[in-house]
Amino acid sequence: MTQTRLDWEAGQRLKKQGMERASTHATDEFKAAFRAAARVAARLHPEGFTSDDVVGALMEAGVKMPTEGRAIGPLMRQMVRDGVAVPTGRYVASRLASCHGTPRKEYRRRDDG
Repeated sequence: MTQTRLDWEAGQRLKKQGMERASTHATDEFKAAFRAAARVAARLHPEGFTSDDVVGALMEAGVKMPTEGRAIGPLMRQMVRDGVAVPTGRYVASRLASCHGTPRKEYRRRDDG
């Protein structure tokens, strides 16, 4: 029987590696479209939006989605690092049928004062 090793730093390294691997499934064109759609979502929903709002807008626009859905998480985190959005601390059930109501982190537009 193997025991799980409790090592926070190793977990963070593996998380970073996994996110980097997931983001390789998105083309540069998709990443650019995602950034643009996230900026629009932040403007249209200053009180709160999720990745579902961004993905929904991309799907409506006919943007080809990545084969790996986990590519979305790293892109949302990049929007936070870029100062476009900040997490609200709330989670909202996903509206995408394929996500079965999985909780999604909610973001709001960053207030610049």
